Amino acid sequence: MRSGLFAVAWAVLLWATCLPLSAAWAEPAEGEPAAERGSPDSTTAPTADEEAEVISVVGQRIEVDQQSNAVAVSTFGQRELESLGVSDISALQQNVPSLHIGTSGTEAVITLRGIGVNNLSLSGEQGVVVHQDGIALGRASSALNSFYDVRAINVLRGPQGTQGGKHTTGGSIEILSAPPVPAFMAKTDFQLGTYARRVWEGVVNTPIYGDDLMLRVSGRYEYHEGYQRSVSPRWLGPGIYGRFTHDDRWDDADDYLVRGQLRSLLGNGTDFTLLGQHSVRGGNGTARHLLGPLGTVDPRVSERDYLGYQDIQQTLVTFKVVQDISDARMGELQARGQFGYVRTIENESHDDDLRELPANYGFAGSILYSFVEAEQISFEASLGTVDRRPVDWRIGAFWWEERVDVARFVDETGRGDDGILNYLESNAIAGFGEFDYWPSENVKLGLGLRWSEDLKEVDSQNFGFNARGGFDPLYNTGPLQTIEENWKALTYKALIDWQVTGQSKLTFNFTSGYKSGGFPIGRLCSIVLSCPVYRAEEVRQYELTSKNDFFDNRLRLNLTLFWTDFSPYQICYVLGAQDICADNGSAVTRGFEVEATMNPTPEFTVIATFDILDAHIDNFRLIDPSEPRRNDQLRNPLYRTPQDLSGNRLPRSPKYNLSALVRYETPFAGGVLTPQIQYQYQSKTTFRVWSARRFVQTPTTLFNVRLSWSSGDERWRVTAFIDNLTDVDKGNYAEFLNSGPASATYQPPRLAGVRFDFAY
Repeated sequence: MRSGLFAVAWAVLLWATCLPLSAAWAEPAEGEPAAERGSPDSTTAPTADEEAEVISVVGQRIEVDQQSNAVAVSTFGQRELESLGVSDISALQQNVPSLHIGTSGTEAVITLRGIGVNNLSLSGEQGVVVHQDGIALGRASSALNSFYDVRAINVLRGPQGTQGGKHTTGGSIEILSAPPVPAFMAKTDFQLGTYARRVWEGVVNTPIYGDDLMLRVSGRYEYHEGYQRSVSPRWLGPGIYGRFTHDDRWDDADDYLVRGQLRSLLGNGTDFTLLGQHSVRGGNGTARHLLGPLGTVDPRVSERDYLGYQDIQQTLVTFKVVQDISDARMGELQARGQFGYVRTIENESHDDDLRELPANYGFAGSILYSFVEAEQISFEASLGTVDRRPVDWRIGAFWWEERVDVARFVDETGRGDDGILNYLESNAIAGFGEFDYWPSENVKLGLGLRWSEDLKEVDSQNFGFNARGGFDPLYNTGPLQTIEENWKALTYKALIDWQVTGQSKLTFNFTSGYKSGGFPIGRLCSIVLSCPVYRAEEVRQYELTSKNDFFDNRLRLNLTLFWTDFSPYQICYVLGAQDICADNGSAVTRGFEVEATMNPTPEFTVIATFDILDAHIDNFRLIDPSEPRRNDQLRNPLYRTPQDLSGNRLPRSPKYNLSALVRYETPFAGGVLTPQIQYQYQSKTTFRVWSARRFVQTPTTLFNVRLSWSSGDERWRVTAFIDNLTDVDKGNYAEFLNSGPASATYQPPRLAGVRFDFAY
């Protein structure tokens, strides 16, 4: 069956590639305008929105049109994000093939093609890295911020191992803020909805000194009540219990984001941009539910008896310079330099046992407290030609440093505490180069190389208190453990890009990538002095992509077939204050992806995505910590026994994903009325590498509906919406508690509201 599905995928890809060669897709007659031929620069090509002609992809560290990019990429402008109801990364998974996004406490868990964050530990690397305005966000918590006033969101699939920025094995998500422009503009919107939802957004752009100096300020605030309520008494202190209120719920929001940009355009081809952004995520934290088989529990109620809290603050500062250079011998060159600073503070606590305890116990069970402070500094510089043929090149260097302080402990009130103090310093340097050669007008050969070195040093110490409040000698006899390790890698890519016709291109590329190893930090490091270093993860990918614009650009059809090998493959998870990591196996992902945009008429739009994904463990053995000591009063043979994971699906990699959106515009009341419906189907999804049923989400189907009206001058717009119309309980992650059992988190329930937009 599996071979048959991939045979069909191959046939469809070959059909889309060969069809333009037939007479039906013959080149236009000589003299026909290039724009009508659907060239890459055509402004009549089907676009995600009317801003799409300025949407560009910088995954290759230079800006190119989506259809000209040699890798599989999905891109969205601000107008399309608003029409889809996407305001953060978690909502993108309904619109991008092979993308799955979950949450673990304050962290985002992003998976592309089955590869992502299997390692939420302090020293772990992300398989899919989020870049904002060219700056890598090293902490997984940074990815959950809302975004607003963006030029584009780009999702690049597959390893991005030969460019600048942080190395990745699964892909990259780029958030590109809308830049200041030399004209005054202002817009704002306000949203009301269920769960007392209130959202305000606004942006002002103004020139300061002619066309040479301009300023843009934008902001966003969101509040809503939590989706999960408690059915237990609330723990207020020793012997004191109260009741939970509407504000005492989980998965709530009390967030804001403000961004300012100052841009200078000088006549000598110099472009300076200074950007500053500050964001805060408040509330009570993520809703968790003690895990039974996914889909069999009610995720909207909980037996928690401790409320918890979260306070995540992030400050981002970046300074970018782009200089155009004219050289008599080398032609047009472009030099780029960018400095970035990111500071993230995470302060969080939550009920770690998720159970109600009787009042006569006098304590609230297990509570986990966590404080993380991280600072990142990065610098990247590059120099290259600007679309020069027959040879185009770019070389550059990248440097990144991160310092992280972590204090985390579990309060098992009545029995004592135990926790860990960590300090981590990471340094990454890289040199890279990419070269393209056109042996003919329609064929391009590409080569990319990158040398990377990562150095990590960690200080780890366990601490504990006994039930009487004193230090526990068991946890404090071990000395401070210091570990230092470095990893080096040479990654590369090679591609052949063939512009088959003016409407179609075919690209084959081979890419390698890697992410560095780390240390399983935790109690064992301090007590047993055992912190074995796990190896870097290495990846090799083969990808065939066909990008097409058919029927006078009324159909855009992009197809991708890929095969990826991982050896060694990292598996890590957090168990209380202990990181568990292994690298003794390999994995394989392969699949077929389709993205299509159809405009049968100017008023009628259909957007569809589909993927088949086979992502599985090739070879691995690992203990499942959630297996109980006894099962049905008998000793459980799987308790603390390594299990053979060979053939198991990779976490968060459903075999099938299908999404379809239908939109129709019709004149109404002096403006335009636009009804829209979106459908998504996702097949069975597992959330851990073990095959136990409790880690599996059954297939789900989601519907989102929207109805908007915009005035004839497009200054006013009103939108009514219902997301998750059928109120499906859909899990998005599963993790282990301190004591071993697993918990699950879920996507939001049915949400309804109305939004008002005004542009000046």
